[in-house]
Amino acid sequence: MQIWSIRFGSFITPGDRYSDMAAWVCTKCGYVYDERFGDPEHGIVAGTLFEKIPDTWVCPRCKAAKPFFAKKKV
Repeated sequence: MQIWSIRFGSFITPGDRYSDMAAWVCTKCGYVYDERFGDPEHGIVAGTLFEKIPDTWVCPRCKAAKPFFAKKKV
């Protein structure tokens, strides 16, 4: 069974393991990209792993590139 999540904007199945996801912190400004929530304002749906985000994606706050993000376990 799939459940549409308005909060996350995607389908969530009982097997989804959001506890295994991480947060990535911009080392320039402190913005946090949380894989559980994604970045829907910029086309990144909830549940998208940081590694799967296009390399053209930048920090929404300071425009830093992906290499400026550090992984942090949530």
